[in-house]
Amino acid sequence: MIDYASVIIIAVVSLVAAVVHNGSLESKSTECEGFRWGYFTIYSTFFGNIFLLGSLLVFGGSDGALIFLLGAPVATAVFYLALQRKKVALIASTILSFNPLWMIINIFYLANRWDEFGSETTFSKPVATTENQASIQNLNLPREIRLSLFIAAAWIVCVPLFVFIFSPYGNYMRNDDTNHMLGVMFFPAIIGLALFYIYQKYIRN
Repeated sequence: MIDYASVIIIAVVSLVAAVVHNGSLESKSTECEGFRWGYFTIYSTFFGNIFLLGSLLVFGGSDGALIFLLGAPVATAVFYLALQRKKVALIASTILSFNPLWMIINIFYLANRWDEFGSETTFSKPVATTENQASIQNLNLPREIRLSLFIAAAWIVCVPLFVFIFSPYGNYMRNDDTNHMLGVMFFPAIIGLALFYIYQKYIRN
C-alpha cells in the first residue's frame, strides 16, 4: 500500500512541478515550445531516485547508507543539469528512471528536439541565422555516439521485456532475482559505453 501511495504522490507532485516549470519556460518567450513531458520525467525520476535512496538509507544498514551517500549527489547533479536541458543529463535522467516505457518514449521525444537543447543559451528558441545553424550542427552528437546510446537504451529496455515474456526466474521474482536482472540491464550497457568511449578517445585516433 505504501508503494502505491508513494508512486501516486510522486506522480502528482512531479506533474504539478512540471506544469509550473513549463509555464515559467514559456513565459520567457512566446516562441518557445513547451517541455511538459520532459519536465515531468525529470522531476519524477529525481523524486523516485531520492525515495529509493532514502529507503536504502533507512532499511539498508551500512551498505544502504553508503549507496545513499554515493547516489544522492549523482541523482541531484543529473536532476539539476537535466532541468537545464543538457543533452547528456537528459539521457542520464531517462536511464535513471528505470522505466522501460519512458525510455522508449524519450528515444523519440528527445531525438525530435535534440538540436534545441545544446544550442540554447536562454529559454527561448535560437534565432535561425546561418551562424547559429552552424553552431547547432557542431553541437550535435556524432552518429556513432547516438548509435551507441541507442543500443545501450535498447538493451536496457529489452532485458525486462525478455524477463516479462519468458519468465526465466519463474512465476515469482525474489529480491536476488530483481537485483540480478537490474545488473544484467545496466552493467553491460555501462561497460559497453565506457569501452566505446575508450576506443573513440584513445584507440581509434
